[in-house]
Amino acid sequence: MWTSVATSFARWFPRASATFGRAIGNYHRAKQLGAAGAPPGIEQLPSRKGGSFDNGERVEQHIHPVKSWSFSSIREAALLADDGEMRWIAELCETLMGDERIAAKLEDRALALTSAPIAFEQAPKGRAKKAAMRAAQAEEDWFDMVPEQSLAEMLKWYRMMGIALGELVWVEADPLIPIEQDGNGNWYVPNVKGKPRIRNGRNVPRLKVWHPRHLRWDWRLRCFFLRLEGGYEERIVPGQGKWVLWASGSRPWTKGLWRGLSIVWLMKALAGPTWGRQGERQANGTAIMSGPEAYDAELRRQLTQEWQSMGTAGVIWVPEGSKLEIFELAAKTWETYKAQIDTANTAIDIAIMGANLPTEVSQGAGTGATAQMQTVQLRTAGDAAEWETLEHSEIGKPWALANFGSAAVAPWAIRNVEPSADLSQLANTQKSASEAYRVLRAEGAPIDEVAFLQAFKIPIDDARIGARGKPTLFAWHITSSMLTFGEARVRYDDTLPSSPFDNMRYSDVFGSGGTPTNEQAANLFNGLIAALKKQESKEDNGTSPTND
Repeated sequence: MWTSVATSFARWFPRASATFGRAIGNYHRAKQLGAAGAPPGIEQLPSRKGGSFDNGERVEQHIHPVKSWSFSSIREAALLADDGEMRWIAELCETLMGDERIAAKLEDRALALTSAPIAFEQAPKGRAKKAAMRAAQAEEDWFDMVPEQSLAEMLKWYRMMGIALGELVWVEADPLIPIEQDGNGNWYVPNVKGKPRIRNGRNVPRLKVWHPRHLRWDWRLRCFFLRLEGGYEERIVPGQGKWVLWASGSRPWTKGLWRGLSIVWLMKALAGPTWGRQGERQANGTAIMSGPEAYDAELRRQLTQEWQSMGTAGVIWVPEGSKLEIFELAAKTWETYKAQIDTANTAIDIAIMGANLPTEVSQGAGTGATAQMQTVQLRTAGDAAEWETLEHSEIGKPWALANFGSAAVAPWAIRNVEPSADLSQLANTQKSASEAYRVLRAEGAPIDEVAFLQAFKIPIDDARIGARGKPTLFAWHITSSMLTFGEARVRYDDTLPSSPFDNMRYSDVFGSGGTPTNEQAANLFNGLIAALKKQESKEDNGTSPTND
């Protein structure tokens, strides 16, 4: 007996030890989750289940924005970014996003992602995976965590600057968050005892997007720091329940669109005001007065005032012996400004969307339109794939750990960004496929019907799989010589054996007088015609026709 007990214990103990060890490890990980980089004085908010997360909502530091840009200041911003200071390129990106063309194209990319329907995929393991799936989908936790506005803002910053920063706030918004000093004189955001953000009995964070100008890259520690109100800096540790950092690879700021767009935008920004000033100065021409009175300063002043205040069809008096001439701009210098702006707009479209056709439609686009739309679709699919991975690892997993005790049960939120089908093109394709199918069947080709229909996206009635649909065939199809005997035979019953007369028509067998030229062929034609007439008679009488 003791031997069996010892054997059972020896089998049970390693499994129990492993389970207990994993539980202890998860406990310590949950206890420490979110604690890294927390400012002094901020307590950790124990969630409903699982881990503990930061209770404080960070406050942005006020910074006066840059007011103007030049080629030299853009180069200086790029150099400062390589030194780790993100403020200047973030300010540049904010200015670029104020351009109407850039704003519209970024909005197009964001809308393609935010307007896509979401489907949730259950985690492959974990006892609470079904509960997590239900909470995310049916009870709308996911939509409370990641509203469309936050997702759109994250995407715009990521594509424009190469970096997007979000904060997971686990408490309800506070009307006022004070700033205090610790014993060493360091400023920090104290714990304001915020009320946990509870949705359907679960602690559900909200994604708050930060302006990237508060970021600083530390080359020594190889990480980002965030400047907070009061001058305090916090280390960014993504994926730990507090910070969501969307950046890729080494020096992610060099992968943003700002590097190429800043120059073309500045070219456009300089051309616009210059064109406007030229129009203001040259639209009504330039007046030049000559004569003895042209040297009278008071007369010149009065003449200038009258000229500036004169409306259409105005009249100006000049002294006797003097002459007033109007010179208008003859050269089309305005075309230079227009070309600058058009070139910049085209470059903006291609940089952001990968194509300019949706905005600049020209004649004879043809298949080029399809190719460019495919490029746009590829970029949308790329946006969705990158965001889904980030969202799952840095938002979904902390939420699952906090509420279900395991990050592994976090579901995947998949956004369906595939374009809707072109029904007219699909109908033409299916029509051509059906004609090809009819010809192949008439030739007796061994066709896999189900595979053929599926290849051309033709819906299949499972209850009728295997049933052969017969094309409509009447006796007059044969007597009018519309079909050969072989075509009629296959339409009537493709299991009938072929004959030497398959290529003959009714007119080939029966002459003008109705006398058959070949008795055997005539018998075959007459037999098939009789069977068809019998079938037609049964249909007229309301009975079910059968092939004889």
